[in-house]
Amino acid sequence: MSFWNKLVTFLTPLPSGKRAKNAKGQFIADDKSTPHINEAYVDGKKPVKKRKPRTGYGKSARIKE
Repeated sequence: MSFWNKLVTFLTPLPSGKRAKNAKGQFIADDKSTPHINEAYVDGKKPVKKRKPRTGYGKSARIKE
């Protein structure tokens, strides 16, 4: 990773993941006519999903006796 990419990733905040709500307290849906902004979240960015750790190695790794 270049120096510039490291600097940009350091300075840009992570998405908060907080959903936007209207005056009634209901969640706001994303407006599909604006593809670069996600209105469903407060900061306009969808949070990144965390990958689940792999558990086990499947049937081939089991020892049968």
